[in-house]
Amino acid sequence: MTQSELAAHAAIDADTVSAVEAGGGTITVLVAILTVLGAKVDGHDPTELGSWLRNARVGKGLSQQCLATKAGISKPTVIGLERGRGHVASFTAAVNALGVDIRLDLTLRSATALRDVERDKFAVVQGDAQSVLSEFPDHHFHACVCDPPYGLTEYPSELVNQIVATWVKEHDFDFSRQRSYLNADWDGGLPQPSTWRQVHRVLRPGGYLLAFAAPRTADLLTLSLRLAGFEIRDQIAWITTNGMPRTQDVGRMLRRRVMRAAVKDVQGVDHDVQHRHGGEPVNLARRRYPVAGARMRSKYTVHLSAMHSSFTLSRDNGSLLATAAEWDGHRAALKPAHQVVVVARRPLEGLLLDNVMKFGAGTLNVDACRVHGEDGLHRYPSNFVGDIGPEFAKHFFAPRATSREKDRYLPTGMINSHPTVKPVELMRWLVRLVTTPGAMVLDPFMGSGTTGIACMSENRQFIGIDMKDEYVEMARCRIHGWR
Repeated sequence: MTQSELAAHAAIDADTVSAVEAGGGTITVLVAILTVLGAKVDGHDPTELGSWLRNARVGKGLSQQCLATKAGISKPTVIGLERGRGHVASFTAAVNALGVDIRLDLTLRSATALRDVERDKFAVVQGDAQSVLSEFPDHHFHACVCDPPYGLTEYPSELVNQIVATWVKEHDFDFSRQRSYLNADWDGGLPQPSTWRQVHRVLRPGGYLLAFAAPRTADLLTLSLRLAGFEIRDQIAWITTNGMPRTQDVGRMLRRRVMRAAVKDVQGVDHDVQHRHGGEPVNLARRRYPVAGARMRSKYTVHLSAMHSSFTLSRDNGSLLATAAEWDGHRAALKPAHQVVVVARRPLEGLLLDNVMKFGAGTLNVDACRVHGEDGLHRYPSNFVGDIGPEFAKHFFAPRATSREKDRYLPTGMINSHPTVKPVELMRWLVRLVTTPGAMVLDPFMGSGTTGIACMSENRQFIGIDMKDEYVEMARCRIHGWR
C-alpha cells in the first residue's frame, strides 16, 4: 500500500503518514494507521496500545514517575500515553526505557481475501490493483476476466510516442493530466504494463486474460499487455447495436459560429448572449444550437426566421451560412456498435498438454460455450457475440445490462452508479470460456462486481479488486445476492 492509499483509508493526509513513519505524529494517528493495516499489537487491537504500555510498565515493576524519569518525559505524559494519547516520540522513549519489544502482527489483504473465498467462494478487496496483487503468491489464479479503464481521451501522435517510450523503459507513464470523456480521473489513462506484470505473475502458466477495450484504444491496451509478457491470442467483438454516437454535425457547428459572430459584430453584444424575437435575452449556454425546431432548456423555442429578423448578416457571414448546408450530415465518428475483448494468455511452460496437466490452464472451454440453436445444432463459439438481430440470434445474444439487473440485490436506496456495467450473461459466457468449474478467477478492476456474479453462477471462485469503497460495497452486495 502506498502512502497516499494509506492516508486515504485512514482519513489523514500523506504528510502525516510520512511523519509517523519517521517516528513523529500522535498516538491517535498511529492507531488509525495500524487499524487500516490490520495490525495487532501482541495479539491485541491497536486501540489497546495504551493498555499494552501500562501492562508492560507494571510487569517491570515501575511506577509512572519512575518510567517518566527513565524515559526523560513527564509523569502527565506517561499518564496520557497509557490512556492512548500523546506523541509517538514520547511513546517510543517510554518503550525504550522499559527495554521491551513490540510484536506487530500484520494480516495481509491477500490472506483475508483467501479466508473469505474459503468461506463464501468470493472476496472483494479495496485498494490499488498493483499493490493488492503484490501480496498474492505466484501462479494463484486460473484466469483473469476484467473490464479495465478504457482511457478514452485524445491521443495525438506525440502523446502516444511518449507513452510507448516510457513503457519500453519499464516506467509508468503519468496519466494524471489526462481526462476521459466521463471526466473521471480513473479513466484518464490505461492500465500500465507494471500492473499487468503483477497479473502475469499471479496467473498460472497458460492462464487466459480477457480484457474489455474500446476500439480506438485497444492497440495501447494490447501493447501494454505484450510488454508485461502476455501473448495476444485473439479479439472478441461484443456487438452492441444501441450505442449512441457522441459527435456533432459540422453544418450545425458552422451555423452556430456564424450566428454568434453576427450577434456580436452587428449588435455589439457578447457572443454568449442572444436575443429572442421581441428582445428577451437568451443564454446560449442553456440551449442547443438555434436551428428551426431546436429544443431549449428554457420555456420557448428559437427559430432561424425569428433570429434573422432581429439583425442583418454581413456578406462574409451570409456566405458561411450558405456553406453550412454543404456540410450538413458530416460528423467525426461512426455510431459505436461494438466493444473489443482482448484475448491474451500467459505463455505456456512446455507443451500445451503438459501445461494443462501441471497447472490446469491453457485451453479454451469450447464445448461449455457452444451456441445451442433452434435447429438443434451446437455451434462452435466464434469471436463475436452480441445483439446482432433475430436472423443471427442463434449464434449468441448478449444485450446491455438493464437497470433492473444492475440494481438487483442492492440495499434500499443504493443505486448502481457504475458507468460501464456489463451484462451478466455475457460475463458468464466469458468465464466459462477460459475456466473450468472450481477455478479461481481474478478481476483487478472489479467495478460493481459483474464478473464475480458470473463466477458464482458458473461455480467458480472469485477475487475482485477495486479502488473505490462504494464499488467494493456495491459488488459485495450484488455478488452475495446472486450467490
